[in-house]
Amino acid sequence: MFSGLLCAQNGSQSEAVKQAQQRQAKMMQTQFFMQQLMQLNFNSELRKELH
Repeated sequence: MFSGLLCAQNGSQSEAVKQAQQRQAKMMQTQFFMQQLMQLNFNSELRKELH
C-alpha cells in the first residue's frame, strides 16, 4: 500500500519534472530566437549607417 503510493508519487513527480524541462527548453529556444532576430536587426541597421 505504502510503497504503491510512493511509486505513484514518483511517477507524477518525474512527469512534472519532464514538463518543467520542456518548458525550460522552449524558453531557451525562444530567447535564442529573439537574440538572433535582434542581431539581424542590429546588423541591418549597421549596414544602413555604413552606406
